[in-house]
Amino acid sequence: MDADKNTTEEPLIPVVTIEKRRKPTDFSQALRITRIELKTNAAQIVFEHTYRRADNALFASTKGLRRRGKIAAAKTAEQTLSDMFDTFSTELSEALLKLQEAVQAKIPEPMRKLVYNHVRTFNAPASNGYSARLLNLTQQLDLLACTVDLLEINGVLTPNAADQTTQSWIKRYRRFTSSIQTLRVEVTKSVSASQAAQQN
Repeated sequence: MDADKNTTEEPLIPVVTIEKRRKPTDFSQALRITRIELKTNAAQIVFEHTYRRADNALFASTKGLRRRGKIAAAKTAEQTLSDMFDTFSTELSEALLKLQEAVQAKIPEPMRKLVYNHVRTFNAPASNGYSARLLNLTQQLDLLACTVDLLEINGVLTPNAADQTTQSWIKRYRRFTSSIQTLRVEVTKSVSASQAAQQN
């Protein structure tokens, strides 16, 4: 009788269910894991303290808005971010170039190599193109700090001048990542105000 019962049972058919997605964590998110190496304490510390929040803010201000159908707001935020990144990247590149020119002019070739005894390697998630750009800028900032170290060790810069140069760029990097957070807050307020106006 058991055999007859088994042959008459209907097979279980899987059902594709619909998931309700309300929170950002309910959505699947693409990430690119980028392996970056930072040699200087200054770059390591500022990266450790700022990157995660910056990456989240960059995602929320771009892809996050697009997922919610806020295309116009996303385009505005993306244009602002592009301008911010272009400005900071240009200024950082120009400062680095001047330091590298000083190395070429004042330090003999055999004395241009430094080693660091506590290099940190990070597997950093980039959730959008702007985060990938921020990782590139972080590596450039580290190279600038390394170049300052090289100039100071070889007597081209005084310890005070070297410290001031590095710290001024660390502060600018912090301000840059803070401006990303500020943009996220402003965009969120703008979208909320727009939604409230439409409901009234």
